[in-house]
Amino acid sequence: MKIQKAKRAAKALIRKIFPKTSVILFPTYFCNYRCPYCEYNAQEFPARFPRSVEHGAEEWVAALEQFRPADIAISGGETLSYRDIVPLVNGLRQSHTVGLTTNLSLPLDDFIAGARRDIGVTASFHPHTADLEEFAEKVLLLRERGFLNLNVNFVAYPDMIHRLPELRAFFAERKIPFHVEAFIHPSRRYALEEERVVGEFTDCLKLGFDESRDRRRCLAGSRHFAVAPSGDVFACVVGIFYGTGAPLYERFGVDGAPFRLGNLFDGMFRRAEGPRTCDAPCSAACDIRGAVVEILERERRSRT
Repeated sequence: MKIQKAKRAAKALIRKIFPKTSVILFPTYFCNYRCPYCEYNAQEFPARFPRSVEHGAEEWVAALEQFRPADIAISGGETLSYRDIVPLVNGLRQSHTVGLTTNLSLPLDDFIAGARRDIGVTASFHPHTADLEEFAEKVLLLRERGFLNLNVNFVAYPDMIHRLPELRAFFAERKIPFHVEAFIHPSRRYALEEERVVGEFTDCLKLGFDESRDRRRCLAGSRHFAVAPSGDVFACVVGIFYGTGAPLYERFGVDGAPFRLGNLFDGMFRRAEGPRTCDAPCSAACDIRGAVVEILERERRSRT
């Protein structure tokens, strides 16, 4: 636990000294998996953001210049199902740091043949659907073909927590970096023992959905953004749920309008001028490393 705390402190210090714009880009919400921890993305978002609103690689490359330079994390949906994934990653400037997440379930031939090798690739393992050995073979194939900035991500969904020691040992034996992401969702909170176990495997700054309405200062919307397939820009990933009226989030009674910051393609996008005050319940999952300003200090004070 001391090592995990040291890592968190180091990351927080780096973010403070070297602030950089971060963007989570969803070029598509379509996915061939139906994971129990991602049901809204898999079922509702493809209907709200159909293929007809998706943009091509050249459009994205030009539009994302509004954030240059930035850490751009390409997510989804399944990113390899996006028709222009190779032109997209290849077209982004070298001044951007580029990474993508994929479940590796779709054919890799075109991606391996065409994609630049300096991008980060996060292989997301979903045991409800994927076979572990076959998945690992694909990760090793990517490494063999020159994708060296590789890691495996695993969502610690409650009914899969018992597999954490096995999976860590499995990937360590193959010298594949293994990252555990806490399951942070308003539908299910970890029990105390589950939280203790997950805390031993992850450097997540929070392990639970924060349903409080504490006012906090946050850089989401000024230095951190989430971009939907239509080009709509939201202050954060959870802001997309508030801004699109996701049923699980409606019960919090949050006005979603302030989370939407315009659209990259219609000239109406406007970023916030600085940290904004937010009192909406927060997942603090994907966004906390790039967005939250005061929440870390608030948590530190609560422990002392």
